[in-house]
Amino acid sequence: MSKRTTISIIAFLLFVVERLTKFLALRYLSEGFFCCQKFIGLQLFHNPGIAFGLPLPTIISLAISLIIILALISILIKKHSRLSIWSLFAGELVVIGAISNLLDKFYNQQIIDFIILGRWPVFNLADVFIVLGILIIIIQEFRKPGKIVQKR
Repeated sequence: MSKRTTISIIAFLLFVVERLTKFLALRYLSEGFFCCQKFIGLQLFHNPGIAFGLPLPTIISLAISLIIILALISILIKKHSRLSIWSLFAGELVVIGAISNLLDKFYNQQIIDFIILGRWPVFNLADVFIVLGILIIIIQEFRKPGKIVQKR
């Protein structure tokens, strides 16, 4: 099995885990579970907005999300063989996170969030995948040869 196939299988398994965590959150976290005086915990929140709770009507946020997902999938398909393993994995992380949150919006008209970490907005694993994917992409861009900014 090739590295690219392995990366795609890992991404798919992460998607399954993410969907499972949301199912479990819906089922068991209405009361919440906390440690460190409510600084770290798990509690069910329904986010009617988009990223960081920004309010947008459901139809608009669905349309924007779908356009972004389709664009990302198109890029991954067109450049699949030319992408580094890390860039491919990063793109797949962003796509699976976005698809999972889109499924929440489509079926529940809101995103299921449940991870509490200090003063951060409540988030879910899909959000972690999206942020991690974007960070990997940024790091990959800075590591490319010829990308050094010269002083003037």
